[in-house]
Amino acid sequence: MVNPQREVTLHEVVAGDYGALDMRLMERVLDNLVNNALRYSSQRIQVSLTLAGSRATLQVNDDGPGIDPAERERVFEPFVRLDPSRDRATGGCGLGLAIVHSIAQAMSGEVSCRTSPLGGRLLQL
Repeated sequence: MVNPQREVTLHEVVAGDYGALDMRLMERVLDNLVNNALRYSSQRIQVSLTLAGSRATLQVNDDGPGIDPAERERVFEPFVRLDPSRDRATGGCGLGLAIVHSIAQAMSGEVSCRTSPLGGRLLQL
């Protein structure tokens, strides 16, 4: 179950124009990344959006268990759940990050996963 007492920090830096972004797709990406972080973090989530010229960077950091470096690319495959023991507790079907990956490709971008400064994972589009 999702802990309702989480600290979620939002940070926005705008030095560009939202006009070039498909806001419907960006909203879907943000929703999927934040919901994923809520499933696996214990206390803290940081979300930042930076616009610089025509480039947008969206980052979601969490303090969850993190992802083994050898498994990081697999999280973007459809129906992948890296920790099956958590399936019942966290819900979801393993499509959220695959959808984010597809949207990133459609927007001529990329999505990556690495260790977060908070100790969990950092997902960046």
